[in-house]
Amino acid sequence: MRKYILWITVLFLFAGCAKQIDNTTYISSQNNTNEPSMYSNSTDKTNSVTGYDERTISIISEQVSATDPQKPKAKEKEKEKVAVVFASKIVGRYGNDAVNTIISYSMYKNIDFEIKVYDSLYENQNNIEKAFYDASRDGFKNIIALFAHDTSVEYISNINSFRKIYIPTLHKKQSRTYNSNVLYGAIDYEEQYSKLLEFSNARITEIYDTDKISSLLSRYMASKGIPISKKYQIVKAQTNYKTLFEKNNILADSSLFLNTTVLQSAIVLSQLRVYEVSPRVVLSTQLNYNPMILSLSQIGDRKNMLIANSIGETHPKIQAIGTMLDSDFEYNWVNFSTLIGIKELLSQNDSDVSGYKIVDNQVKYDVVIYRPAEFAFVKLDR
Repeated sequence: MRKYILWITVLFLFAGCAKQIDNTTYISSQNNTNEPSMYSNSTDKTNSVTGYDERTISIISEQVSATDPQKPKAKEKEKEKVAVVFASKIVGRYGNDAVNTIISYSMYKNIDFEIKVYDSLYENQNNIEKAFYDASRDGFKNIIALFAHDTSVEYISNINSFRKIYIPTLHKKQSRTYNSNVLYGAIDYEEQYSKLLEFSNARITEIYDTDKISSLLSRYMASKGIPISKKYQIVKAQTNYKTLFEKNNILADSSLFLNTTVLQSAIVLSQLRVYEVSPRVVLSTQLNYNPMILSLSQIGDRKNMLIANSIGETHPKIQAIGTMLDSDFEYNWVNFSTLIGIKELLSQNDSDVSGYKIVDNQVKYDVVIYRPAEFAFVKLDR
């Protein structure tokens, strides 16, 4: 009996000394000699009714307290809060990229920050509205929303509890709904085509493939009335290019718009050279402003190629932090647009991100033409 009493006593003492575990992961954005930690989710809840997921990420910078007891404590600055809304089944990893971009900027600026992610899974009205109402309930006034469809803007048109909503993935031209507190950040392909047309001659040809963005760009060219002499579609499983390129006098000396993805573009450039077809110039939009085009094609294949780019320059420190968090600001335009968005939401007036301005709630980008040289993209002096 004494033995059982002793065991019960030990158990009570152990329970009394146990520490409660805090399930929130904090990330220090203070510059120090240690490498910054990767973020992790502090809460991971799936709403059984709506099906969307909520996750909170807290980022804090170290505060140095005064050691002099005579000095009153300074009033702590209110923590910055931004919610990220996206549909993971539609825009995929863009949600995680947005979070990494926000963390990169907060670490660069060394500011207290809190991010909460609302994953609506799909862009249907119920889920989108629920995500935004919950963000409002949780006290968020600034939202970064990664929408793929302009109808999603209509779903939130009657929600007026936010200071600003920034949409990096849509252009204002795509939206049929006006809301004074909604900012749009997508690049303008129409401006890129206008710039590229300055380098074309009267004979314009086009090659596109079955990829979604490629087909979209092809339809875009047609809708803008660009006079195309001949267009060719390449199917995904195509391996024989002889019938397309051999003795093709239409492509020869034409201004060829290459609306194909990077891998397909590299194949087309190679086959043009194999069959000795020499367009006067090969023109491409942001779609091929990607370092993979440099590694997948030969310098001789792309000697007549020009590519439009709307991504501006960022401070080297932001780029370094972004690289560490797998967030590319040099070639990924959605990440660059999100970076502009977080600056605008926080009203940061620094000049560490260049190449844009905001006019009538739309980010206006500089369009610069590059030549893909041997190991890098070289800005055209014109």
